[in-house]
Amino acid sequence: MTDLLRGRVAFVTGAGRGIGRAIAVAFAREGASIGCAARTQNEIDEVAAEITANGGRAIATPCDVADAAAVDGAVAQTVDAFGGLDIVVANAGAMNALVNLESTEPDEFRRVVDVNLMGPFHCARAAVPALRARGGGHFIVIGSGAGRRAGPGFGPYSTSKAGAAMFVRILAQELRADRIAVNEIVPGPVMTRLAGFSSGNEERLRSMFPANEWVKSPDDVVPLAMFIVTQPPHGATGQVFSLLGRDG
Repeated sequence: MTDLLRGRVAFVTGAGRGIGRAIAVAFAREGASIGCAARTQNEIDEVAAEITANGGRAIATPCDVADAAAVDGAVAQTVDAFGGLDIVVANAGAMNALVNLESTEPDEFRRVVDVNLMGPFHCARAAVPALRARGGGHFIVIGSGAGRRAGPGFGPYSTSKAGAAMFVRILAQELRADRIAVNEIVPGPVMTRLAGFSSGNEERLRSMFPANEWVKSPDDVVPLAMFIVTQPPHGATGQVFSLLGRDG
């Protein structure tokens, strides 16, 4: 522990498992107070308990990022608990069944877009005033390489992630004068439940990617997230920080 984030407050969505959990625990280890947000109460309760058991500060703030009012409430709880907000990690994600667009139900398409695109939007509307009140901060969106290249069956997911990438660029321009850096992490394939990884099928899923594709654990994403939030808030913004093991 080096206290890199001592005195900072972070709000992390999708914090109950996968990348979100890894980032929340790591940020807490470096001294940040964490608002752990996700739909599943028992998962974020476990993360918050792990953080506090190790001497950190955390609360569980249950919310569905597709619900603007729920996000407003979760951000407000975090600000009230810790006195402000410095970092947002919009990590919560949704994946669609891998079928062609013509076979995709409208409600399924909307569900994925509501989480992957509207989720960061709701987080920004709720969190920006608190970030601005602290004199600046960091807003990170967890993106995807699928938002930059087409592939059959990924219609809702790729469309939502492409929209999120442009959302980052626009928000970055709008908030630069406020010293709020807005950036995107493209982690590439990570062994998470969302990506379809589960015990026993790791090797099969690894075989689906090119030999030079770096298939990661959630903890492998942490150093990049830590790098971003330890940069000056008036520094790099509107950027894509990629962990893809190849171009694209």
